[in-house]
Amino acid sequence: LQAWLGASYAIEASSSIGADFKFQYLNRSHCELGDLDIAQTLKHNSSMVTISPFYTYNGQNWVARLGVNVDLSFNDATKFRLAPNVQLSYEFAPGVAFFANAVGGKQLNTISRMNALSRYIDPNGFYGSTFVPFDGEAGLKVGPFSGLTVKLYAGYGMAKDALIPFDYSASAMLKNWDFKGLKAGAT
Repeated sequence: LQAWLGASYAIEASSSIGADFKFQYLNRSHCELGDLDIAQTLKHNSSMVTISPFYTYNGQNWVARLGVNVDLSFNDATKFRLAPNVQLSYEFAPGVAFFANAVGGKQLNTISRMNALSRYIDPNGFYGSTFVPFDGEAGLKVGPFSGLTVKLYAGYGMAKDALIPFDYSASAMLKNWDFKGLKAGAT
């Protein structure tokens, strides 16, 4: 179950303040045989509220959104997490812009999210949440030209307990990993 709500208030012609709210509830259960072949139902449920206050400024050639993601989780390990939610963009010529983003936050690992990583996952697995303390990138965006936009970027990111698919004895599994590293690309 997920629900979103957001509101903003213009404090000047070119700036505003606001907040986005997101509620997520996750309920998982499955049966497995225990001692003496007695079926046991294992249940796990958790919920999370994300509050994202922000300030936006729309200048003549640039746009800034400065915010933070505050994640409050219940029945799911770490209860309180903070992560950036910042986007900057400066258009120095028509259709050519420099951008920089720094985002992050906690993600509940639902069956649909795990299935997007690998459709062969074990549906009975219980996987903890993933926390991204920082995922930043900066680059150059050119376009649109008849529906085409080119984006060149480089950045740095880190994640805790990220789900990574791997193959273990011909049975697709997901494993929680901590990682950090550089990234670059073009789209």
